[in-house]
Amino acid sequence: MKKMLNRMAGFALVLLCLMLPMGARAAEAASGTCGENLTWRIEDDTLYLEGQGAMYDYSWGNPAPWMELEFTRVEIGSGVTSIGNFAFHACEALKTTNLGESYVRRIGEWAFSGTDISREAVPEGVTEIEDGAFRATSFLSELILPETLVHIGHSAFAFSGLKELTIPKNVKSMGDGVFEYAYTNVRFVGDAPELYPFMPEDSHGTFGLFKGSIYYPSNNLTWTKEITTVVNGWYEW
Repeated sequence: MKKMLNRMAGFALVLLCLMLPMGARAAEAASGTCGENLTWRIEDDTLYLEGQGAMYDYSWGNPAPWMELEFTRVEIGSGVTSIGNFAFHACEALKTTNLGESYVRRIGEWAFSGTDISREAVPEGVTEIEDGAFRATSFLSELILPETLVHIGHSAFAFSGLKELTIPKNVKSMGDGVFEYAYTNVRFVGDAPELYPFMPEDSHGTFGLFKGSIYYPSNNLTWTKEITTVVNGWYEW
């Protein structure tokens, strides 16, 4: 009986030793680095990004480390200067982000695509919203763009839920299919930006396959007839 008890105690000790590293690994899995001087952690249902500098860029083959984890909110620290490519791509549980007083200057390719965010205020200082950044955000109903914005990439708002969007006056260029299959009323308040051209076998143009209305300042001479008579979708000027 004594030998059996000793065996059982030894077996329990082995199990305990095996379980401790697993617990440590589980804790480690909920935190890590996401830039040279940036860290991430998940507490409850919130992902926190903290530190100074740019976030790493991720990709289809190299997803963000939190890709398989559950969180509904993201808090971006004030020292973060960029949202990397594919940062939150396909994080379907993500509903709320807080860019707050961050110093973000760039929102990378496919950064928020496929999420369930419903409202976003892009902070002043951001100059680029890159390709597909808000693509397939079907619950996105409100997006506020900063006056500092200069470039909007290909398919940036394609398949989104946006109904209204104002393009700030400092935007200088817009990519291909920015509003593809989005039912959005788009309002320009400044000069006509450089729009991506329609090329029959190559691209649909900036407003290709777009469903909505486009408004521009009628007394602004940069909005030429050449621009405002081009139609390649289901929209009207």
